[in-house]
Amino acid sequence: MLIILGLVLVSSIFTAVRRPLIGIAAALSLWAILPWVAVPAVLGAEYSDTHFHPGTLIIAGQALVIILRVGPKSLYVDRPAGKIVGLIGICLVYMAVVTALSGRGSTLLIDQLVAPYLLLLLIMRAIRQDENSVQILVKFVLLLASVQVLVVVLVFMDIVNQPFASMYTNYYWFEYLADRQMGTLDHPLTLGTLLVVAVPLAFTLKSPMGQSVLTIWLLVGILLSQSRTALLLGAIAILWLVFSRPAGAWVKWLSLVVFGVLFYLLTASNVGQGIVSRVIDDSGSTGARLQAIDVFLDNASGFLVLGLGPLASYEFAQLSGMTTSFESAILMFSIDYGIIATLVLFAAMSILACMSLDPLVKIATIFVLVMSASYSSLSTESIAGPLAFTLLAIAAGHDRANRLKNTTMKLLPEQPPHAL
Repeated sequence: MLIILGLVLVSSIFTAVRRPLIGIAAALSLWAILPWVAVPAVLGAEYSDTHFHPGTLIIAGQALVIILRVGPKSLYVDRPAGKIVGLIGICLVYMAVVTALSGRGSTLLIDQLVAPYLLLLLIMRAIRQDENSVQILVKFVLLLASVQVLVVVLVFMDIVNQPFASMYTNYYWFEYLADRQMGTLDHPLTLGTLLVVAVPLAFTLKSPMGQSVLTIWLLVGILLSQSRTALLLGAIAILWLVFSRPAGAWVKWLSLVVFGVLFYLLTASNVGQGIVSRVIDDSGSTGARLQAIDVFLDNASGFLVLGLGPLASYEFAQLSGMTTSFESAILMFSIDYGIIATLVLFAAMSILACMSLDPLVKIATIFVLVMSASYSSLSTESIAGPLAFTLLAIAAGHDRANRLKNTTMKLLPEQPPHAL
């Protein structure tokens, strides 16, 4: 396995300048199929705070090669996204300073923020080279999501065992969430995030049949992840997409009825029993989140400007008598890096998400930010960070691709009038 990862790393770096999507796809694939908990075992070493995810190494290698061979200006992002991307970079520099002062959690910062930020710059560069990169990346995200659903379905049907199950035994939540599926990701909510992001992107397919089949497939995965937030966002997306599509009223209502019937059948089957029971009885999940907000507000003045360092929120939760984490990347980042830097970061990310001219891409990017705010996400090692910054890059890149297309159309000579 180590030799294979080495070959992937080397080939991705060598194709960085002219075919950057190869390395980007390789990194995203590794983040998706290799959970962080399995990284030390795969790399043949004991757990250490200095082990970065292989996806991080690929992105760092690509960025370094491009800077050395082409120059740092090649990663420059032009307007209007450039200023927002620069603001995000300033936030990350500040968070790096906080991390250095605290002397802890550097790996988490690099895996979840620094490498994903470099990934965003690489994707934006790839879009400048070829505007079709946007469509390619959208389809690749759909591919990753579809493969994850296949994995969870096979695990749910007891055809295969849960991948890397033995490596999760040290996590207190693994036995507690044994009936929830997570594929090869690091948590069921991470699976829910990837799948609900893919729901609006599924409607970018040209075939209406393909849109419907893929959406139902994604809903199966969301139900098996038992993520209530993902299910709610998925339902909202489907309702909006059905009624906003250019079709007759009877077609829209028929589509809604078909989706409704299929959804009822899924929830009434074994696939949906778990999430239905969680809706009826959340086992204290809502109460834990409300407690987290109360604890945070009572102590907010202590980390208004300067945070306690990465991962400090977990210790702070324990010291405050909580039995869970703060269950929100915004709250956890505020404790770790400071409230002001966190609010500026998420505000900048929200602005970048809304830049896309495609409503489907815009919805998907907003969804990834909403999901990130609803659980630990970016405060844990997983694909959450890379996925969020990939969607942000697609959103900003889609805006640029459309502006380039419109500019090109304006430069084309007008067609002569038809002879009468």
